Amino acid sequence: MRSYLGTTAEGHKVTLCRSIPLSSRLIKCVNAHQVSARRIASPVLPPRHKLAAPAIGGAAVCSSAATTGTSTSGRTLPVNFQVTSPDGKWRVRLIDRSNPAEIAAVVRMQTDGFHEPNVLFFLDSTFKRFFAAEVLSEMNKKLKYNPEDRFVCLVVEDVSKLKDTHINDGGRENESRHTADAVVGVVEVSYIDEKEVLSSLEPGRTGVTYIQSMAVDLSRRRQGVAAAMLTAAEQVAMEWCQPLAVLHVYQDNESAVKLYKKQGFEIIFQDAPWLAKLAVRPRFFMRKNFKNI
Repeated sequence: MRSYLGTTAEGHKVTLCRSIPLSSRLIKCVNAHQVSARRIASPVLPPRHKLAAPAIGGAAVCSSAATTGTSTSGRTLPVNFQVTSPDGKWRVRLIDRSNPAEIAAVVRMQTDGFHEPNVLFFLDSTFKRFFAAEVLSEMNKKLKYNPEDRFVCLVVEDVSKLKDTHINDGGRENESRHTADAVVGVVEVSYIDEKEVLSSLEPGRTGVTYIQSMAVDLSRRRQGVAAAMLTAAEQVAMEWCQPLAVLHVYQDNESAVKLYKKQGFEIIFQDAPWLAKLAVRPRFFMRKNFKNI
């Protein structure tokens, strides 16, 4: 069954997933920004290596420097890749998959960010616990099974909370030690080939960098954390030598839409408003092109 589900930026009516029944499409829309097995858990996962890159605002040039492992796809990241905000308050790096406390902190933020309260309020805490358990399970799967050239999970740290340890090793002193307490945000970056996403891009594209699952600690919102993470996610795309990045955002999430537009993303597709009447939050599909790639 073909149904009108949205419009392009030019105003043309289009149908997404024409071979998929409307009921299946709605299920995917409902879960699109939930940390669940249907969407957030699907594509890919990051390497264990800690990374380091230019400060935010620096341009990637597909560096041939030392990278995190080998990749037949050509999508690699520099060893010790990290991105620091211009004000020095936030530092973004790869998640430390060997640190259970850090993974738990990420799961807590994604649970708080994507759990939707149950209409039966007295059952909400129970459903939230189940949801958190699912988020943790899927995160562990992604960190274990996804190749490093298809998925990166980034965390942002509050630099002021990093603990200094004095290390007398090769002249290094006052080296900052990553701690779970310092982690205040998370974002996932994937290289995907899903037809639903590619159908809204130019013909012939076989894959694209997809940014998703961005969550910020409740106590750190509206302080520039999301902007730092988004810039770092873009940096990953450029290090992967990708000419663009895409993302979905709920149309009623005005602060997020404003941030994405400010950072150069543009709307290329929007869900039909009537989806809201079916308890499905309409989304925008946005993209950003990188001029230096």
